[in-house]
Amino acid sequence: MSELCIEAVGPTMAGRIAELASEIWREHYPAIIGRGQTDYMLARYQSPAAIVAAMESGYRYCLMRCGHRPVGYLAYRIADGALELSKLYLRAAFRGRGWGRSAFAWVEARARAAGVSQVYLRVNRHNHGSLAAYAACGYRRVRDVIDDIGGGYVIDDHIYAKEL
Repeated sequence: MSELCIEAVGPTMAGRIAELASEIWREHYPAIIGRGQTDYMLARYQSPAAIVAAMESGYRYCLMRCGHRPVGYLAYRIADGALELSKLYLRAAFRGRGWGRSAFAWVEARARAAGVSQVYLRVNRHNHGSLAAYAACGYRRVRDVIDDIGGGYVIDDHIYAKEL
């Protein structure tokens, strides 16, 4: 997948990722967390400015492509002896077609190359399709977290991890 996943840097790429995030999130998340929280989280975490700030703090963003068409994106960082997969989002037409599995193989290769032996991620406990996909790729639930993110909203997540 290395030729299908390009590192995104700078404000222009952050803007492209934010546009893709808006499309994916507005299609997928209102049924799980509601439209209000979806809009709030897009503004707070998936805006161009938020993405640039995350890049500046050490997160690496990658745009997944099929030819020249963007199909999804991911973001990760190496910290505390593990790879944190912060984001992995695919357009609806590309889910269930092996893209997620390929993305995990790509991320796990980055973890091994960095000398870390664990990948972990957060996932909404009601995001059943993603939960099943992560389990199928060998990730297991290790704990639960509920975080107040402001605006009257909380994130109600499972932490999934895989030892490499």
